Amino acid sequence: MSTATVEAAAESLAPANPTKIRFGMRAKMLTAFAVAFSIIFGILTYFVIQFVTDQAQSKLVTQLRETAVGGSSTLDAAGLQTLLATHPVYDKNNLYPQSDPLYVAANQQLQNIRSVVPNASPYTYTLNPTTGKLEWMTSYSALKPDPPFTNSFRGPVSGVVNAETYKYLEAGLKAPTDQPSYTDANGSWISTYVPIKAADGKVVGGLAVDYPLSYVSDVRSAAIRNIVPLLVIAYLLLTGLVLLVSTWLTRPLKRLTEATGRIASGDYDVDLSNVVATRIPDEMAVLAQSFEAMVDKVRIREKNLTQQVKRLTVEIDAKKREQSVSEITDSDFFSSLTAKAGNMRRRMRELDEADGSAPGSPAPAF
Repeated sequence: MSTATVEAAAESLAPANPTKIRFGMRAKMLTAFAVAFSIIFGILTYFVIQFVTDQAQSKLVTQLRETAVGGSSTLDAAGLQTLLATHPVYDKNNLYPQSDPLYVAANQQLQNIRSVVPNASPYTYTLNPTTGKLEWMTSYSALKPDPPFTNSFRGPVSGVVNAETYKYLEAGLKAPTDQPSYTDANGSWISTYVPIKAADGKVVGGLAVDYPLSYVSDVRSAAIRNIVPLLVIAYLLLTGLVLLVSTWLTRPLKRLTEATGRIASGDYDVDLSNVVATRIPDEMAVLAQSFEAMVDKVRIREKNLTQQVKRLTVEIDAKKREQSVSEITDSDFFSSLTAKAGNMRRRMRELDEADGSAPGSPAPAF
């Protein structure tokens, strides 16, 4: 194994520096549930308010029909027949014939209906047998007329309502008929039309009862005021519960993340057995055990790499020394110096030998 390989292996064990912004698991869970709750509660709020509104309108239609059917039985059909016979045509100079007691009585009867059902607008109409056109008769407000809200006696119906409402009025002369919510110049309404029959069963005209949809709007507003706060409180409670649960679920993961951070920094003596403390093992406990096994393997691997690095370092140092010695001994200067040293030792031996063999020279002392 070369030095470069060892260094590359050591660098692979070094922790990488994070550069991206972290978005915690708890924050992700909380965000996901908050978005889901927002969608669910938004849809739930819409359908609850719509249901309450539809129920209020359905109840209003039922009550309106009961009012119209019951009110038609209280009207004096014979008096209306006499009134129509007395005033057979439209008189632009006498739009509200209040001098006729029958006209006054017919309008008072409509006022009685309104007193039972406040905000209801009852009025009557008839079919002119000569022209085949619908004409107005009486109204609850005809005694104190306030044009254009009060229709003139025997005035043409077609000059006030549109073609769709005209058809409902025609149908109301045959059988009770409900007109769904609609809007005209005077506001939004729902209406019911029922026939007015004489004692002999002949249809004298029709009773129409209009009711403003502002009642439904009031019910809708009340539902919003009462239901929405409850849903908001439930939303906040559930969000808080999700926060608690997400904190509880991610706490072991946070401890495991901190432990792995210490491992990444080189601390392999981390005890992962207590990172996920639970009586019932789960995925987090299995993950901690896997990390612990991985840490053991990494610890052994790093120990082996460290020993290999030390051994290679010693070998490299020995080779460097051998190379240095070889460079010195193989140089011309060292060869020359070695030769000179040999010559000097030889001459020293020769001198020693010459001194020892001279006559009269003292023997060398040892």
